Amino acid sequence: MKTQAALIAMTAMSVSSLAQADIADPGIITPFDNAQVSVTWLGALSSYTGDLTWLNADTATVSPVLFNNKTAEVNDSRSLGVALNEGDRFDFIYEIVAGGLDVFSTAEQRDWNQFRVTEINETTFQVNIEDIRLPRGDADYNDAVFEVSFARTIPAPGSLALLGFGGALMGRRRRD
Repeated sequence: MKTQAALIAMTAMSVSSLAQADIADPGIITPFDNAQVSVTWLGALSSYTGDLTWLNADTATVSPVLFNNKTAEVNDSRSLGVALNEGDRFDFIYEIVAGGLDVFSTAEQRDWNQFRVTEINETTFQVNIEDIRLPRGDADYNDAVFEVSFARTIPAPGSLALLGFGGALMGRRRRD
């Protein structure tokens, strides 16, 4: 628990210095075609209870809850089971369900200052959330912290061989 608190505190200190900077669009853009997305919970230091979901821009639907900041364990990970294409926007919704009621979305410009997104590398982003609507909140951005990772989907060689073998059998069957 001390390690989690230290990690979140260090992250929050570096992110809170950005609180006074211009507010950037926190939407994450998919870096390549056929990208599989996973979300990993890093922790939370909040008295409010919040649920994290993602917004599927193609269907305008909200996913089931990915994580609840009171029940999620550090390093819990969820694969979203969708393939996104390069340039697709990836948005989140964070809903305060106990302690104070509010909803924040990276898709809504009025909510952008509630999120801080840091690019770790080309395929990994860290998202920090402030759960009290600013300017009333403390801008510590440690109320929900998670990571978004993109991975290329490449069929396994065995799968390709099996597809080729199946195609050959179908071709042979039609000739008979």
